[in-house]
Amino acid sequence: MSEEKKTTTIKEPLSTISNRILATIIDFLIVDLIFFVCLALPFAFHLSFVLTAKLALEILLYIFWPLMGVVAGLASAAYFIYWPIKTNGLTIGKKALGIRLMLIADMQKGELRFLTNDDLLISFKRFIFSFVDMQLFGGIGMILMNKSPIVQTFADENLNTVVIDSEEIETEALDKMIATQLLKYKNEKTDDKEMEIEEEKEEEQEISKKEKPKKKAKMKSQDKEEIEE
Repeated sequence: MSEEKKTTTIKEPLSTISNRILATIIDFLIVDLIFFVCLALPFAFHLSFVLTAKLALEILLYIFWPLMGVVAGLASAAYFIYWPIKTNGLTIGKKALGIRLMLIADMQKGELRFLTNDDLLISFKRFIFSFVDMQLFGGIGMILMNKSPIVQTFADENLNTVVIDSEEIETEALDKMIATQLLKYKNEKTDDKEMEIEEEKEEEQEISKKEKPKKKAKMKSQDKEEIEE
């Protein structure tokens, strides 16, 4: 029953697994580009040192390799951690595929909300948890998304996030869509409650039908005892 509630709470517009994979590939290509740009400068110094064998270039080379490596790492982390909270759940990959990362504000009511600057810690944790999803060349994340009723990875499930297929949608339209989902969920819940009431009534009727002959037999036996007395 709990899984059924989970599927009826947050439905469309959920991103497809294929769109999420393509968005991730684009994001990693962006990260590779960041590393390439950051490491191109020390590589240029390395070539200059090979050609000229100047001591100053060798010193710069020992400084630049680790320095630019750190810069590349920080820039990549900022891309996955800081950028999404500044763009309300977008990266270049997600924007290209028209999808957006959102937080589940209330699972039972089906309410979602945008990532904001206050969600830096959540974004950081999601970046760390994503390393679990990336195991087996991303296979763990794909398996979990395929099994999840709302297409969640390990990081999504642990941090209450979901990826929806509505990057271009305006806030007002998105709120309207979520409100529609919520209304649908409430109607489904009401229908379920009415069904439960109907089932309870039927059970009561069945019980009363079974108890009627017993009551009649009891009353007859009581009348018989009174007559004998």
